[in-house]
Amino acid sequence: MKSKQASFGIEYSKNKLYIDVTGFYKKVGGITAANQGFYNNIQTFNSIGNYEVKGIEFLINKQTEKISTWLSYTYSKNDYTFAIFKPQTFSNSLDIPHSLSAAFNYNFTKQVKISFGGVLRSGKPYTKPIKGNETIQNGNRVIVNYDNPNQERLDNFFRIDLSGSYKFNFSDAVKSTIRIGFTNLTDKKNTIDSYYIVAETNDDNVKRVDSFSLPFTPNLSFRVRF
Repeated sequence: MKSKQASFGIEYSKNKLYIDVTGFYKKVGGITAANQGFYNNIQTFNSIGNYEVKGIEFLINKQTEKISTWLSYTYSKNDYTFAIFKPQTFSNSLDIPHSLSAAFNYNFTKQVKISFGGVLRSGKPYTKPIKGNETIQNGNRVIVNYDNPNQERLDNFFRIDLSGSYKFNFSDAVKSTIRIGFTNLTDKKNTIDSYYIVAETNDDNVKRVDSFSLPFTPNLSFRVRF
């Protein structure tokens, strides 16, 4: 494998305000199709190809005595190229064209802090079977008849998290922290991966299998330091 990459950025910092804009480019050659986790009819072929990713990142951060907040946005284009496929160039399985995230931290006191954050990003690419001809015979077994790779895209991913912490001391030598957090505060059902299998009851039909991120998940921790 061989890779080459470059980036160029501009940053500004004054009065606890920080702004950064960076463009980037990366190309990696010598990768094999069999190791990329494709779901398609030739996913096991030992074809050599490359992937190319380019884009731009923007970050802004502002701090005060009690508040720290930041916002970031990334636009990128990430494509595979394999001569074995049609089309030869198509979206990388990890291609996320748009990603927006933000966070807000507030210190009520030195002991009490809260954090609030969220992320909104494009869904990952995935591959569907050919409509009307979803399965084919492959030797003694029936397999999914996939269409061109990564031509479809999952729904956008969206999540909001909230957490807080409280520090207190049992004594000068024994200190403790209580943290409580809530992951996926809105209980959004985010699909993070999708593929198809042949239906158990009918070889002419397929069944979609989805993987989901965590639903609404509270967590609590208590730490003692001595």
